[in-house]
Amino acid sequence: MTALEVLKNGLVVSCQPVDGGPMDDPLITAAFAKAAVIGGASGLRIEGLANLGAVRSAVDVPIIGIIKRDLKDSPVRITPFQDDVADLAAHGADIIAYDATARARPTSRSAIVKAILSAGKIALDTTWTYPAVYWLYHCDYHRFAALYMRL
Repeated sequence: MTALEVLKNGLVVSCQPVDGGPMDDPLITAAFAKAAVIGGASGLRIEGLANLGAVRSAVDVPIIGIIKRDLKDSPVRITPFQDDVADLAAHGADIIAYDATARARPTSRSAIVKAILSAGKIALDTTWTYPAVYWLYHCDYHRFAALYMRL
């Protein structure tokens, strides 16, 4: 069964501790993720490579991976670099979320999506805006635009 088939009509739980908080530890994140899956989650949304690696080894449900960055020259926070995509793929993300808005960014949307697809992963716009879905559709990424419309 594909990641999308597993997630269809299911619940995706975001397990993201507050940076620097008392639960900001990959083992704790993995424990929360396991509890979410035991409780019925079909998939998980995990931020950061250490958390992703710990969670991937603890569960077998699809994982949406993201990297959050605070950049000085761009308001884009979610997976802004191609290296982020490669790292998320290497750490076990099945789906890679990124910001598909038309805001100023360090790497073009096209380059991010191409990197995700080249890694054999599913691209997911974490912003879910109509302009972003429209852009995907008109850039010949029809299957991803259709995914947004279905979820």
